[in-house]
Amino acid sequence: MQKKTLTLKDFDGKVLVSYLKEDDRLQSAIDYRCEGGPKAILEVVKGERIGVVVALGAGVFGWSLCNKKDQLVPVAETSGEIVVISVPGDTFDKAIGLDKALQRAKIAQSLDAENRVSFYKKVPYTLSNLFEQMTERAEIYYANK
Repeated sequence: MQKKTLTLKDFDGKVLVSYLKEDDRLQSAIDYRCEGGPKAILEVVKGERIGVVVALGAGVFGWSLCNKKDQLVPVAETSGEIVVISVPGDTFDKAIGLDKALQRAKIAQSLDAENRVSFYKKVPYTLSNLFEQMTERAEIYYANK
């Protein structure tokens, strides 16, 4: 049986969502169309989304983070020799990331407070700041509901 993909429409109440993005960076380039010859320019490259944190209620959170790092994978060749190749990391898919975060939030919702604490220890370090910000946002938002 295939598990159902969750979206924000599957929840009656309000769901808070926050995305983690890479930092913007400067990239150098050469513009050959300039009058008087080519000139060096700097372009701002916007950071991509790499993670998401959701809140279903005060103290009920889910998260998802993609692995952007290249992976070293051992591959057996026909000669029997094992060669290690580099495989590019993931790219963040908004729908899949949101689904994983909502699935984890539903798991957290089914746990008692003590078990949630141990469940939240699995949050990757990269998401820890965003997770703390979402905790504060959710406490304020859901206190008024």
